[in-house]
Amino acid sequence: MLFNAHASALWARFTIYLRREIAARLGLAQKAAHAVLRVSFAKVAEYQRRGLVHFHAVIRLDGPGGSTQPPPPSATVTMLADAIRAAARVSISTVSDAVGECELAWGEQLDVREIAAFGTDTELTDHAVAAYVAKYATKSADASGALDRALFCRPCQGHGMTLVAHGIPVTCTACTGTGQARPLKRALHRHGAAA
Repeated sequence: MLFNAHASALWARFTIYLRREIAARLGLAQKAAHAVLRVSFAKVAEYQRRGLVHFHAVIRLDGPGGSTQPPPPSATVTMLADAIRAAARVSISTVSDAVGECELAWGEQLDVREIAAFGTDTELTDHAVAAYVAKYATKSADASGALDRALFCRPCQGHGMTLVAHGIPVTCTACTGTGQARPLKRALHRHGAAA
């Protein structure tokens, strides 16, 4: 419970250190790094069966104006992955009546991977990234028993795309590319909630 209560503070500390690590790898001061690139995050907290929270995060680098501008050429996937691994070593101190003062840190299971567009050379769109994050958001609620059914489309696993011959991605026919099992408004209405 103590870790879960402080996971958001640990994430905030991680993002601070990630920006420092990126700047250092680019050979820039933090202010100078901020002038040439933007670090963006999307994360989902997922509860494991044992009750501990862990995060699925999409972290990307763009130019200073956002997703319409590329980051500097030196801001590579390898550089970002190294910076993530280094920043993940952060910890926070806390005091609890039950255990006294303790250090909280991320566990040893850190899986850093480049998100490829369904394993092909097609462009990785904002929609595909949103579907990836939504998949884990609904998976977490589904696994905890909060939902009576998954909200993501099972045939495409929430990606909105399926692969056909030779690994070519096509819009999923089951969800028409939304990545949802069915439109959220209809799902909420079925359970009597206001949409």
